[in-house]
Amino acid sequence: NYIPDLYKNYYVGGNVKSYAWWQDVIENTNTSAVADSTNVRYGYSVLYSTLRIYPVAEFMTNDYNNQLDDVCSAGALRPYQRVIVIHESADGKWYYALTDTASGWVKKEEVALCRSRSDWMKRNDPNDFLVVTGKEFRMTYEFTAPEYSGLLLPMGTVLPLVLADEAPEFVNDRMTYGNYVVKVPVRDADGYIKDKYALIPL
Repeated sequence: NYIPDLYKNYYVGGNVKSYAWWQDVIENTNTSAVADSTNVRYGYSVLYSTLRIYPVAEFMTNDYNNQLDDVCSAGALRPYQRVIVIHESADGKWYYALTDTASGWVKKEEVALCRSRSDWMKRNDPNDFLVVTGKEFRMTYEFTAPEYSGLLLPMGTVLPLVLADEAPEFVNDRMTYGNYVVKVPVRDADGYIKDKYALIPL
């Protein structure tokens, strides 16, 4: 009974969407499948994105003239930020996830799941790490590592550091000399997390 208000009051991509479009969105939230209890899944984000209030990627405003505020955004999601997955959309393309600061919908391909809670906990507290302390840092473009090539890391992103005596001599066919070697979480074909080495210039 709240779809008419959504239909009237929100612009999606600058346009008013139909009642049928909103009905599909609401049905895709799959709330009828939410049980009294659930086995949660643990994972990490692999891209810089946003959590969404609805499982839609389009920019959404409550005023046709407002092109700055996406009211569907529930918060930012940094790469390698831990998430708890508690629900899935009806079309199987979105997770509903919790972070340490917010909750919302995120595309499945933006999350890599851990195979156990202990692995998730261990990854959350690396002994050695690098932190982005400036506004942002962009990874170099890597032909051999498309999973993180050109990845934008905003302020606060933490990446596990590989100590010099444990680091390989080459990463992506480049010598590691003059670089930090870090582990970057990526999503494998099955949706689970795996680590890839990456270089951060000294």
